[in-house]
Amino acid sequence: MTVSGAVSGQLTITPGVQVFCNASNPGHMRVAAILSGTSGYALLINATPGPGTVNLSTTSPNTVQVVFTDPGQGLAAKVWSAGHGFAATGTVTSNANGSGSIDTDLAPLQGATSSIHIKGNWTCP
Repeated sequence: MTVSGAVSGQLTITPGVQVFCNASNPGHMRVAAILSGTSGYALLINATPGPGTVNLSTTSPNTVQVVFTDPGQGLAAKVWSAGHGFAATGTVTSNANGSGSIDTDLAPLQGATSSIHIKGNWTCP
């Protein structure tokens, strides 16, 4: 998966940060990834219930949300979000085999001033 806009780079799912990223629990897909080459920027995709495709908007189900953060900056952390309650657009698809795709713009939520775009596919390790 790639990130572009205010932050850019390649996102990688690593076994140490994945949460419920497998086919054994397809109705509760949570995927965590980190931005390659950094220790702070992280992505969390919550796509429950699944499998299926959800169009992200302010009226998305409250169990579907995408959050991108830079927690390494303490109180000045930057946060971007899309999904329930947030004015951003795009889609998240989760599949029963633990894979999925994302193509969405995330709105700046805290400490950030411009949006970012995340696009790509994942397969849980």
